[in-house]
Amino acid sequence: MTSTYHETAGRGLATMWELDLGYLTFARFAELLVERGLPHAGSSSWPTEKMTLEGLFDHALSTQRDSGRRTAVLDLGAVLGGECLAHVVLQRGRLVVLAAARDVDVLASVKPWLRERFPVTQPDEAQRVGITFWSMGPYCGQRTERKVDVPSWTQVAGNYPPSVRARLADLASESFEPGAGGRLLLWHGEPGTGKTWALRALGWE
Repeated sequence: MTSTYHETAGRGLATMWELDLGYLTFARFAELLVERGLPHAGSSSWPTEKMTLEGLFDHALSTQRDSGRRTAVLDLGAVLGGECLAHVVLQRGRLVVLAAARDVDVLASVKPWLRERFPVTQPDEAQRVGITFWSMGPYCGQRTERKVDVPSWTQVAGNYPPSVRARLADLASESFEPGAGGRLLLWHGEPGTGKTWALRALGWE
C-alpha cells in the first residue's frame, strides 16, 4: 500500500492505493491537475482502430505501454490555446480520455482534437461486432472475445412495446456516450422477450 499527499496554494490531494504500476500515468495526471488547480474536467470515449500513441509524443509528459494498453499524460496548452491536461487510455479498440482545463471552451476542444488523430471506427458492413464475454474461472475472471452477427436498432425496434422502445432508443441514439468507466445495464424479463436481440442491436449502434 502506498500513500501520497500533494498540496498547492491551499489545495490538497491525498491518494492511497495498492502499488500498481499500471496506474502511474493516471497518478501523474492527478498530481498535475491539483498542482495547477485546473477547475474544469470532463471525460469521453469512443471506438477507434488506432491503438498506438503515434502523433502524441510531442505533447506527452508521461507515457506507459504494455501488451494490451497504451496510456499518456498530455499537456495540450500550446495547441489548444489555453492551459489543458489530458489522460488518454487506448485499450481493446477504444480510446478513453479524461481532460482538465482552466477554461471550459478549451476543455471542449480536447475531444475534436483527439478525434482528428484517433478517428471513430466505422461500422462493419457485414453487421458483425466484437463482443467480450466475461465469466468466473477457477482462480479469477476470464475473458473470451468473438465476433457476433447483429441487427441494427431500426430492424428490431418494432418488436418492443412503446415504453420499452422509447428507453432503448435513447441508448441507441448517436448522442449517447457511455461514461469513461463504462455503465452497467441490468436486463430482466421472461425468456423470449427480446433481451438478447436488444443487446446485439445496441452493440451494432
